[in-house]
Amino acid sequence: MLINFKTKNYKSFKNGFDFTMKPSRVRDLNHSLLYYNEGENTKKILSSSVIYGPNAAGKTTIIEAFSRIKEIVLNGNIENPKINRYNMNSVNLELTPFIYNSEKEPVEFDITFEMDKVIYRYFLSIELGNFLSKDGREILEEILEINSKNIYIRENKKINVFFENMKDIYLNEGFSRNLLESYDLIMNSNLESTKLFLSTEFRSLISKELYNNIYKWFDEKLLVFNNFYQFSSVLELEKNEYKQVPKELYEAVNKIGVLATDMFFRKTDENEIPVLYSVLQFNNNKVLIPSRMIESVGTLHFIDLFPLIMLSLQEGITLVIDEMDASLHPMVVMSVVNLFHNPNINKNNAQLIFNTHNPIYLNNSVFRRDEMCFVEKDKDTRISDFYKLSDFMTNSGTSTRNTTDYINNYFKNKYGAIEYVDLSEIFDIPKNGEE
Repeated sequence: MLINFKTKNYKSFKNGFDFTMKPSRVRDLNHSLLYYNEGENTKKILSSSVIYGPNAAGKTTIIEAFSRIKEIVLNGNIENPKINRYNMNSVNLELTPFIYNSEKEPVEFDITFEMDKVIYRYFLSIELGNFLSKDGREILEEILEINSKNIYIRENKKINVFFENMKDIYLNEGFSRNLLESYDLIMNSNLESTKLFLSTEFRSLISKELYNNIYKWFDEKLLVFNNFYQFSSVLELEKNEYKQVPKELYEAVNKIGVLATDMFFRKTDENEIPVLYSVLQFNNNKVLIPSRMIESVGTLHFIDLFPLIMLSLQEGITLVIDEMDASLHPMVVMSVVNLFHNPNINKNNAQLIFNTHNPIYLNNSVFRRDEMCFVEKDKDTRISDFYKLSDFMTNSGTSTRNTTDYINNYFKNKYGAIEYVDLSEIFDIPKNGEE
């Protein structure tokens, strides 16, 4: 589970953002909260978050930030990633610092998550120069904490490993404590400035199981999609092979509306992505037609989306999606959100995070106040700011009440993160009495 994610100097968030999944003291939709163990204490965590804001305010930037820290950890370095069909969210790192900085400032990522009842915090500070600069790239600081205890702190190439905090279960079985001094000298002299200690020398130090858990969380438990996702792109089919869509997927898409009586994926060429086909009854015959020619955009989008929903609920995944509700009816999206809020369905602590422009979800029966997030960009400084509805206080000093009409207040600009646009101003309309 994701517990907290912070950044600094990432794109328009010059001052950073603190995206926490820790619940506030509001008492909304308590049935939707998830639980995890931190030592002997049971902690609560949010199962979902929705992000609002006008165009170009920074909503997608938050989604992209999740992608950046994920790919950095999986690549093991801060070089530009290799783009392939499974990694279409990649962006060159020299594009990530705040554009309008006159002086160099590091980009920071700070993420805390739970995996198999262990709490991990990973912090990374990297020097990327100014926006578009490709010179002088290096890791300035790198920190790993396990269950709130420092495991190592890296400052440039110097590593300080806290062996006293590394219980025997954390250490690699083949590691001898008698080699501490020589090991320390080796790793401090050989570490490259662009490579993560987490993904290099540290692998030989920590237990294989624990390291695999860290890697697995970024690789499998954090799924981020900030481009249109095609479910078919991950299907492994041979040329001219057919694959029927899963029964649960067809049942789900049939509820929202589909013309097909059945659906298949087919790969007609060795190098192409499998194509979705719909089976239709036509003049007492079954006809196979590419789905994109007859099905609605919303139906096709849902076919791509629903397998991710199912996988997340089954595997306890934190699913982060840019504009998940594009082309979908709000009732469909609410039904998806309710899956994550239902403890009888969400038994593995899956989480859903997405951004949207649709205000209908600003509803106390859909989201908690601490799940409703806003992004606003200052027109003068071009700096984005992130906050939650639960941050707003009434005149009496208490949180905004859950009986408040959130939608009405949002359009009255009481929460910010809204932009009034008058496109008529771009047309040359004569004033009264003028020709």
